[in-house]
Amino acid sequence: MTDIAIKVENLSKCYQIYDKPHQRLLQGFLGSKKQYYKEFWALKDVSFEVKKAKQWVLSGVMALVNLHCYRLFVVRLHPVVVR
Repeated sequence: MTDIAIKVENLSKCYQIYDKPHQRLLQGFLGSKKQYYKEFWALKDVSFEVKKAKQWVLSGVMALVNLHCYRLFVVRLHPVVVR
């Protein structure tokens, strides 16, 4: 039996940042013909392990990323496998 409670490998999260609100609509209609957004990588190829019965703290500037990770790992009652 392993002593790892959470194992994450190559986790990435990219946001599409638009200069103007109507560009989001144009991107939806035109698709891949033209790219109206800039990519912002909040996480890129992050890997980590958390052992059982250990406490850990997730801190950072991006509150949404922290909240998303909290929901993924802390709120769930059953083990989660992320690959």
